[in-house]
Amino acid sequence: MISVSPLIASVQTLLGEVRLEATARGLFRVNMPPISPGDLSKLPIPARYAHLSPDPQITLAEIGLGAMMPGTTPASVPRRPTPVVGEDTDPRDTLARASRDIARFFEGELGPEELWFSYKYDIDDLGGFSQAVLRGMSSIPPGQVRTYGWIASQAGRPGAPRAAGSVVGANRLGPLVPCHRVVGAGGTLTGFGGGLPFKVALLALEYQTCYGPLQDF
Repeated sequence: MISVSPLIASVQTLLGEVRLEATARGLFRVNMPPISPGDLSKLPIPARYAHLSPDPQITLAEIGLGAMMPGTTPASVPRRPTPVVGEDTDPRDTLARASRDIARFFEGELGPEELWFSYKYDIDDLGGFSQAVLRGMSSIPPGQVRTYGWIASQAGRPGAPRAAGSVVGANRLGPLVPCHRVVGAGGTLTGFGGGLPFKVALLALEYQTCYGPLQDF
């Protein structure tokens, strides 16, 4: 019988040491280190995207990332792997895979299909709405974004984008549960627990993976 007590692993990434926790039910938490502008400059993205401190009302289109919006992206997107469900898994395997993926993500070494991050997650301690919001975030294709209103609808509460936003902001599994792929209406960059510069940098990384090199602007 595999213990459900959390196991902890640390991995050194371009952004510093990331600590991950997992149980037999799945990945439980991703603890990111504090992120500074100097840290973001280590990522393989154009310099402007590593130093951008956008106004919360600026849109993706205004910073060259408009192709990530629904309706503007190519018809073909990376195929989503079958979600991991069912029996308990060895947390050591979960931690090894998640540690490898998050390090490679920041290095820009993951392919579009690998950006699906199809783990089994331990979120049984969260309420039903919170669980539904996290599942909604996990269903956003790589290289695309969705709005808080869309997330709320997916979670069964279409009139509650603010409530969905609160859950997104408290996401303990980012960026592997990709809260950075959630934006405001019209593609505005409002809100992100790690700060808007970090959100822009993560989206720029994914854009390059899915659509090719970004131009500095």
